[in-house]
Amino acid sequence: MNKKFEFLAILMLVFGMVVCGNIFAQGGRDGYAGSTNSLQAFKTRLNEIKKDGSVDDFYWGSYARSTNSLQIFKTRLNEIKKDGSVDDFYWGGYAGSTGSLQIFKTRLNEIKKDGSIDDYYWGSYASSTNSLQTFKTRLNEIKKDGSVDDFYWGGYAGSTASLQTFKNRFNEIKNDGSIDDFYW
Repeated sequence: MNKKFEFLAILMLVFGMVVCGNIFAQGGRDGYAGSTNSLQAFKTRLNEIKKDGSVDDFYWGSYARSTNSLQIFKTRLNEIKKDGSVDDFYWGGYAGSTGSLQIFKTRLNEIKKDGSIDDYYWGSYASSTNSLQTFKTRLNEIKKDGSVDDFYWGGYAGSTASLQTFKNRFNEIKNDGSIDDFYW
């Protein structure tokens, strides 16, 4: 009887880790493929923030894809943390963007109120400069294409790159093999 409970407990633990891992992985959606940094610059920035050690790894991809200095990124990350009105899931998007916190929150509320896009992509929109209609169009474009996993769609929809450029960059980092797919 105890072995059945132990097996059930282990099974529940594994299930919980898989579910939590998938929820955690959502934060990495805006990685290299949607950025304008070269692969070498992206890797350098990723290593810089890893070595710094003061920022949770959940936000490393947001820094590596941005053009903000590490100091500016950390300042903006602290700003949104202290504000307290935005879920931590979206903090990296803000810290890596260049718009004001008020603009980020306005855009986040805009996409929430729209209601037609899964919350998985809200941070990609809020941190982008694309209009909501452009974001939706680009999201549908990559969805219909079907060659890139939905985990990465927000990175494309929030970028200004063509779909072909995005896919080329996605394949470049995938084939490089030296970076966890969380940051692609």
